[in-house]
Amino acid sequence: MVMLGVFLALLLDEWRQDRQRNEIAQLTQARIVSEINSNYEAIVNYETRLNSRYESFIEWGQSLDPTKSIAEQFDDFPGFPGIFLNDAAWRRSSSSEITNYIDDSFITSVYGLYDFNLALRATTEMFSDIYFSKDIWDNEFTLASYNMMDWVFKETFSQAKQAKRIYSNFIESYPVDDNVN
Repeated sequence: MVMLGVFLALLLDEWRQDRQRNEIAQLTQARIVSEINSNYEAIVNYETRLNSRYESFIEWGQSLDPTKSIAEQFDDFPGFPGIFLNDAAWRRSSSSEITNYIDDSFITSVYGLYDFNLALRATTEMFSDIYFSKDIWDNEFTLASYNMMDWVFKETFSQAKQAKRIYSNFIESYPVDDNVN
């Protein structure tokens, strides 16, 4: 009887721990989905700002004087928009064992999204690399600098569209739970 009691107590404790882990895993998954939905909205907004800035960039490019450096003409540059995509819920969960209790296909999809976020951030940082390069200050590289900026804009457009599509597909597969804290 004592052995049976100990066995049942252990079984009950294990069941309680599994239940608690599953609840935490579900809450973690819901928080990640909520974060991804917020990121999607940021990407849509970013794409709109990118379009607007690109139109201004083209106008600015048409007025560039090729005998002056880009830096000398930078006052009228419309700016290159940045984007911040949150990854707090993902980082918090991926640094714990809780992801072991979340569906593998979900984790794989989420990992792909957050990996894509890093690629988008790297592309937007290319603009800073161009701006801080010595060539932007050199009159001989005015058109080359402009063309590199144009390429960064276009590459960022492409990545933003791809991100929007990938995020949209994910959101269709994992709808947000409005009760997430």
